[in-house]
Amino acid sequence: MLLFTPTIATVSMLNLVLGDMSAALVGISWGRHSIGNKSLEGTAAMMVVCTAIGLVFFHAEASGALIILLASAAATLTELLGPEAWWSDDNVTIPLASGVAYTCAFQLLGQGVPKDI
Repeated sequence: MLLFTPTIATVSMLNLVLGDMSAALVGISWGRHSIGNKSLEGTAAMMVVCTAIGLVFFHAEASGALIILLASAAATLTELLGPEAWWSDDNVTIPLASGVAYTCAFQLLGQGVPKDI
């Protein structure tokens, strides 16, 4: 929460809470196609939910769609490929990856990073 602007921190935490939850629920309930110990269906659900969250917050931003897709992909890939080691937890890595992706994407595309919700 201290690393990012309030808006990006909020979106990153929502990506963790709602995105990771949707991946687990869909993957357990309807997952048929395995990707390691995850499912394609759960991964797709997380991508859709993270994209929807981004759209709610950044729909009016220039280049918003590209930024949202990049950050949603970062959060989704972190959940899918993240290490399952004792020192690593996706409850930490998903919001970090999402926040870094949003911050970098806004800066690289020449926009200021949004500060207010």
